[in-house]
Amino acid sequence: MYASNITDLPTLHSYEQALEHYESIKPIRGSNNLRPICNTPNGRRKKHMQIIKRKDAIACRLYETDVLVFHKGSSWETGVIEYHSGTWISNSTHSFASEILYPYIGFSTRQGHTEVCINYRDIGERSSYYISPSQTLKIRRVGEPHHPPKYTAINPPKNMEYYLKRKEYNAKRRPLKEFQDHCIRMAKLADPKEQQANISPALYARNAKEWWYYLDMHKDLTLDLHKDAVYASSSWGKLVPIVLEKARIYSRHTDAYVFDIQIIKDFISDVVKYAFADELFEEKEVSRRTFNGNETYIWHKYKGEQE
Repeated sequence: MYASNITDLPTLHSYEQALEHYESIKPIRGSNNLRPICNTPNGRRKKHMQIIKRKDAIACRLYETDVLVFHKGSSWETGVIEYHSGTWISNSTHSFASEILYPYIGFSTRQGHTEVCINYRDIGERSSYYISPSQTLKIRRVGEPHHPPKYTAINPPKNMEYYLKRKEYNAKRRPLKEFQDHCIRMAKLADPKEQQANISPALYARNAKEWWYYLDMHKDLTLDLHKDAVYASSSWGKLVPIVLEKARIYSRHTDAYVFDIQIIKDFISDVVKYAFADELFEEKEVSRRTFNGNETYIWHKYKGEQE
């Protein structure tokens, strides 16, 4: 989501409060019952933040995502609040949810995850959970009705992390050793003061997390040189400058541009990990998240997208 000015939001802690707030807002004239959630003169202009009534539920929407949904219960104690980022791990999404549930539940970003802190004003009752972009967290209010609200997570997500299967990884990476060595040899011959390839930052950023991008690159790099020497030579000729440009960095130590050989090796490793992530990584339950970063390589799966 794009950054937005998260102000003028109400604080809501139950379905009943959300329903009362919904009914207090006059719909925008000429709209299809569009009700801005910010019921202030300035807030009514923020049509990207809405409150919506559904059957037995009130949704708080940011852009196209129902970030918070208050579900009606048989009593105040059994009503459920459902959080979903819509795969957007952003400050806007987290601020939107945090402002509405202030001061009892807060949302923040932690290395590509949403960290949800429940009852964070009460050290004895405080708990934190980490959820991926595709996950939903359901929270129920508990305790005495006339006391400050307390909440508990319903079926909170397990702590899961991805670990590299080293044997399978080595088998996939081994065929790229020849190309890696070739790049290192070329780095010794090339002039680091000169740009090696014209890489579009926008294009590279768009492709950087696409598994097919690396799969195609892996295929090009592992062509049988004897069977298709012409095509293989052409493919390597296009890719070597790209790898060298990625490895060309400015060194403050030498006050000059140099080729970082480790960047070359890391890039080759990334090609393998992105291209064959579903085969090379296994998900394991852990007692405590270490945020090893391996979910980066399976971003399409991690976000709940389809190949």
